[in-house]
Amino acid sequence: MPLINRPCLLQPTPPMSPRVDSYCRECGAEIGRGRDHCAPCALRRSTAGLIEAAARGRIAAQGDEAQARRSKTQLGHRAAFLAWKSSDLPSWLDEKCYLTEIQPRLRRITLSVLSSKLGISIPYAVDIRSARRVPHKRHWQTLAQLVGVSYA
Repeated sequence: MPLINRPCLLQPTPPMSPRVDSYCRECGAEIGRGRDHCAPCALRRSTAGLIEAAARGRIAAQGDEAQARRSKTQLGHRAAFLAWKSSDLPSWLDEKCYLTEIQPRLRRITLSVLSSKLGISIPYAVDIRSARRVPHKRHWQTLAQLVGVSYA
């Protein structure tokens, strides 16, 4: 079938709608579309919000409920410390073994696992994993099991 030349019907392009100017809700400065505030006003608002949130956080951290949780945690740690005996530690598990065999392997253990298995905070787990702190000896056996070190 032969091709028939038909005139191309072009649709006229619609005229551009005029740009709607946006203005800062605080100071009235002209700003880009999709924004509510200019950069200086947005910075002021976010800074004020962060300061307010920090104040609320400090109040909550010192409330009765938070104090009670900290007290319960500290009592549990103290009881575990007093109940632990150095004779519970296997003879092969000494400071040299911890530093050379266990500590280097802790990097592959997640912080949440360290925290939950030892019953410690995430910041303390960070310090242990990065070798900034050596945990109490009562934790060494658990850590050895976590990283797969045993000489039984």
